[in-house]
Amino acid sequence: MLGLNDIDGGLPLKVVLIAASMPVAFTALVAASIYELDLDLANACWLVTTAALLAVVPWLYFLLSFL
Repeated sequence: MLGLNDIDGGLPLKVVLIAASMPVAFTALVAASIYELDLDLANACWLVTTAALLAVVPWLYFLLSFL
């Protein structure tokens, strides 16, 4: 994993894992608004990824407790 778990007690790896699992709200909604893309699809993606956090956050807590 590029040695990220060896630096500062694994903090960079933990940050990357948490940032990668966050909802797509900012990226999807801002890009869709600026480039006049399908806002309904962007909103649906935001809703699905935010709802998925209910399963992802406990899993991340469990996973990161081992690092």
